[in-house]
Amino acid sequence: MDRKAAYASLVEGVQHFDFTGESIPCNLIVTGDDAFPVAVTPSGDVMIAVSRYGKGRMVVLPHEVYMMIPRFTRFIQNAVNWLKPSPDALVGLQSSLGYSATELSCTGSKVKVNDTYIEGMGVYCMSAYDDTQAAELLSFVKEGGGLLIAGHAWHWSYSHTTENVIFSFNGNKITSAAGIYFTTEYGQRIVCPVQSEIPTSSLAVSEEYKTKFLESVFLFLKQGVGSIDSLTMFLLTADKEHMEQDYKKIRSMIEEATQSVSKAETVSKYQLANVDEKYLVLTTEKSNLEREKTNKTTELNNLKTSLASHNENLTNSRHALEEANRHKQTAQRDLDNARAKYYQEEEKRNIGIGLMFIPFVGPIIGGTMIGISQTAMNNAADVTRNAEAAVSQWTAEVNNYTIKVSRYRDLINGKQNEISNTRSHLQEIDCTLQQLSQKRTATAEVQKKLRDATHFLSTLAGRVQVAEVQTRSVLLFDPLITILEDISQHIDQLSGNEKYQLLYQQDIKPMIDRLKENNPKLKAICNTGDGQFY
Repeated sequence: MDRKAAYASLVEGVQHFDFTGESIPCNLIVTGDDAFPVAVTPSGDVMIAVSRYGKGRMVVLPHEVYMMIPRFTRFIQNAVNWLKPSPDALVGLQSSLGYSATELSCTGSKVKVNDTYIEGMGVYCMSAYDDTQAAELLSFVKEGGGLLIAGHAWHWSYSHTTENVIFSFNGNKITSAAGIYFTTEYGQRIVCPVQSEIPTSSLAVSEEYKTKFLESVFLFLKQGVGSIDSLTMFLLTADKEHMEQDYKKIRSMIEEATQSVSKAETVSKYQLANVDEKYLVLTTEKSNLEREKTNKTTELNNLKTSLASHNENLTNSRHALEEANRHKQTAQRDLDNARAKYYQEEEKRNIGIGLMFIPFVGPIIGGTMIGISQTAMNNAADVTRNAEAAVSQWTAEVNNYTIKVSRYRDLINGKQNEISNTRSHLQEIDCTLQQLSQKRTATAEVQKKLRDATHFLSTLAGRVQVAEVQTRSVLLFDPLITILEDISQHIDQLSGNEKYQLLYQQDIKPMIDRLKENNPKLKAICNTGDGQFY
C-alpha cells in the first residue's frame, strides 16, 4: 500500500476535521505495520486511522456520529471510494447510518441499507458496537473488501468495568486484526487541520525509535548472551583433568561473545546518536517555529495598528465628504439665489431702458434704473463667479475624498485579508508546535531508555573484553569463573532492573535463567579446587 497516495486520496478536498460539538469521540491506538493515522490532535492523539488487512482495507472513526453530519461528508465519500475494490462496488450501510446513503448516492455509489453485511457488497459501513459478524467481516476484508467502522469505547466501559477494552470491546474484535484499537480515553472536541503529510502520533514516534533500536541491537545481544550461556554450560560438563584440549573451543566462545556484545554496543551507540540528532532537529525546528510565531504575532499587531489607522482615516474622510457635500449644497443655493437675483435685475433693467424713451419721465427714471441695474448686475456676476468657484472647489474636494474613501476601503480590505491569513498561519504554527513538543517529549523518553540500554551494553562489553584479554595466553579457571559470575550478574539485571526493560525480550529469558542457575554451580567447582588452570 502506497501510504502517501492513500493519505492524499483520503484527505482530498478536506480542509480540516471538525470534532467539535456535543458528541465525545474516543482516542484510537495505531500499532499495526500497515496502519497509519489520518487525523491527529496537536497533542498527538489519533482520531481517525486506516489500515490494510490482507487484500482489503479498513477505515476507523472515533464516533458513529461523524458518519451522519455534513461536515464529514467529503471525507466519508473519499473513504468509501478508497475502500472500494472496484469503482462500481456495492456499498452497504448499516441501518443506523442510513443518513449517509443520499450523500454517497450523489457521488455515483450504489448503496444498499441493511442491518448486516451480506455477500455481494464491496464496502460495508457499520458502527463498532456489534461483533456478531466479526469472523465473516474479517474474512470479507482479507479477501479484498472494504470496511468503514465508527464508534467509541468509553461509554461501553461504564457497563463493563471488569473487562479489558483492548480485548473485549466489540469493535476491537474486528479492528485489532488491522492494528487499530478503540480506547476508553475521551478524545478532544477540537478542529484538527489536515496536514500536508501523514501525521504521526506520539506513540508511533516512541515505538518507531524503540523498534529500530531493537532490530539493530538485539540480534547481537542475543548472540553474545548465547555465547556466554554456552560457555558456562560447557565448563560445567567439561573434563577438568584434560582442559588444555578444549582451550581453543573455550577461546572461540569467549571471542564470539566479545565480538557480538561489542557489535551490540557499537550499533546501540549509533542508534542513540540518531535519536540524539533527531531530538536536536526537533528542538531546532521548534525554536524556528517559535521565532516565526513571534514574528507573525508582531506582524499581526502591526497589521491591527495599520488597520486602526486606516479606519480612522476612513472616518475622517467620511466626515470631510459630508462637509464637502454641505458646502456644495450651500454654494449651489448661493449660486441659484445669485442667478435669480441677476435675472430679476436684468428684467428691471430692460424695463428701465424702455422708460427712457418716454418724454419727460424717461431720462430721469432711465438713468436711475441703469445705474441700479449695472450695480446689481455687477454684484450678481461677482456672486455667480464666487459661487461657481466655490462649487468647483468643493466638487474637487468631494472627488478627492471619494478617491480617498475608495482607497482606504481597498486598504482596509487588504489588511483584513492579511490579518485573516496571519491568524490562520499562527493557528498552523501552534498546531505544529504542539505536535513537535509531543514528539520531542516522546523522543526524550526514548532517548533515556536507549541511553540506559547503551550504558548496559557498554558495561557488558567491557566485562566480556576482560575475559577475552585474560584468556589470550593462558586459561586460569578461578579468574575466568569470577569474570563469568560478574558478567552473569550484570546480564541478570535485564530481568530485574526497570531501566533495562527495553532489552529484556522473551528470546533471551531462558538463557538468563540458565546463567542464574549455572553460576553458583561454577562457583562451587572453584571452591572444591577441582579446576585450577588449563
